[in-house]
Amino acid sequence: MEQRIMKIFAIQLRIAVCVLLFCLLSLLLLSFTTRKFADDLWAQLGISKAEGTSNISTSFMDGYLSYYGARNARNIAAGNRAQVVKDLATYAKQYVNSEAFKIAYKQRRESTKPEPPAKAKTSAEMREEYIKNFQESIKSMEELAKSTNPDLKKMAQENLPALRQQLKEAEDPNNPMMKMMADGEKMNYESNLEKYKKELAEYEVNNPVDPKLMIKARLKE
Repeated sequence: MEQRIMKIFAIQLRIAVCVLLFCLLSLLLLSFTTRKFADDLWAQLGISKAEGTSNISTSFMDGYLSYYGARNARNIAAGNRAQVVKDLATYAKQYVNSEAFKIAYKQRRESTKPEPPAKAKTSAEMREEYIKNFQESIKSMEELAKSTNPDLKKMAQENLPALRQQLKEAEDPNNPMMKMMADGEKMNYESNLEKYKKELAEYEVNNPVDPKLMIKARLKE
């Protein structure tokens, strides 16, 4: 019996959602007037106004129906459900047309925008970076070579010749290894750049500057 009641309520909820979406579609063409909501709307749903507003925002921005925390929804008396849905739809229309929603959407849009890849380093830049790293490593090893700990001193003395040779090779402007590494860096950058362009194009479609276009897309979905 309880399952049957829940099934009936689920159907009513789906119908209510469709009504809500239909009402929201009208905001693309019309301006809305405000009205006083029933004081117990959020209490009937079992959530605060802030939580309800957050759910509405999430539903549109993330593209799925969010009703987190609405613990009392299934306990609303059958005779009150229509009014609750009506009040909720009216509030949702007002909120998505508000400056608060526009600001939240803009912030969300900017925070999820794909980042372009870092530019590829040139052979000269990579050489400079390697020289600096080897110089710092040699300096650290030279300090360890002065250690009173025989194991550390031995380890440092054994590694210093190799580090100095690597520094010498890095300082050579004709070192082919630097060019090979720079070419690999360039190829990796070009690959990431193509990926970024595709992600940005998809992002622009899914996150238009005008929030009303986003709302329209969500309703179509």
